[in-house]
Amino acid sequence: MLSSFHSPTYRTRYAEQLKIDFPRLPLTTNVELFRQLVMRGVDLVALHLLEDDYQGTYWQRHKLPSPLRGEGQGGVTFVTGFNKQTVGAMSKGSAYDETQKRIYLDTALKDKGSYFQFSDAISGEDAKDLWGF
Repeated sequence: MLSSFHSPTYRTRYAEQLKIDFPRLPLTTNVELFRQLVMRGVDLVALHLLEDDYQGTYWQRHKLPSPLRGEGQGGVTFVTGFNKQTVGAMSKGSAYDETQKRIYLDTALKDKGSYFQFSDAISGEDAKDLWGF
């Protein structure tokens, strides 16, 4: 079973080594499994960067809609920033609006609509937990 560096199993198993050195990456000798993991890594990078057109992703290779776009797929709706190109500074403490389930991408421009909105499919409590994480 593959585990992440953050998982309790990994941290328990390698506790002594983690006290003195960087985390070790367990590798497989199964070439096909390694290739599949690399492809999942590409997807994770794209999702982390919020880039739905990132080359090499599962949805790009299979001509599927990006999980970051479309109804009910990503759980968020992206709204263009005030200047239509970039997003400014964000203060984590004041960025989340609990009543509207919004995260303001530029807290200096809250009144201009620089935010993304959690969908109705996500509860207010879950949205708050996601933002806290």
